[in-house]
Amino acid sequence: MSWAIYTADQKVMTHLGSDDLYLTIPFVAAAVLCYLQITLVEHRSGSPTEVALSDRFVIACILGWVVTLGLRIYG
Repeated sequence: MSWAIYTADQKVMTHLGSDDLYLTIPFVAAAVLCYLQITLVEHRSGSPTEVALSDRFVIACILGWVVTLGLRIYG
């Protein structure tokens, strides 16, 4: 939710020069939900970094977020 509010802030859009930052929200939401599933349902907790970087779907979400954000800011 914090990321969604951040991307909708007018100051952020002006500073980064893009009104389309909202396109990154699905990647963040999917990664957070997947992380919650891993920790709460599958009971694989521990270091959040190790848990997140050991899951292919979370890694794909991170890469999708980076690419989309980069294209929105620099593209």
